[in-house]
Amino acid sequence: MNEVKRWKLKGFIPGVDGVSKAIFQPVVVLADEFDAALVRETDLRDALREAEVLSESRGRQSSAFENRMGELQVENGKLSDRLATADERANLLARDAARYRWLRERDLNSICAGGVFVGRTPQNIVLNGEDLDQAIDAKLAEGE
Repeated sequence: MNEVKRWKLKGFIPGVDGVSKAIFQPVVVLADEFDAALVRETDLRDALREAEVLSESRGRQSSAFENRMGELQVENGKLSDRLATADERANLLARDAARYRWLRERDLNSICAGGVFVGRTPQNIVLNGEDLDQAIDAKLAEGE
């Protein structure tokens, strides 16, 4: 089998004028083992480069994700505020609707029994049901 002589750095010794000298130690390995090690080293360097490119890509994707997540959180806050406002408005409208339904369903004899009712003047009549709806719609159409 063929052998390959390689030199391994053993250390440094001080030289004159502050210049150090390197000390090498010879290492003998089989040529096939050396070639296989070179192939492994090349493969590992290639894999490392691919991993670095992938890591960089993942880093960009992570940054983009974090930016989008921040934007979505801001939007979520705005939507939550709008929903709270809409809920408050819906509650007010529901209360108004309940009041109107209660007035609309009052008995026409409420004026005689006392209490709350809807009336029309100067006719001095109590309104309820469809008559009340039509009277309100007419006044709304007039802009009152």
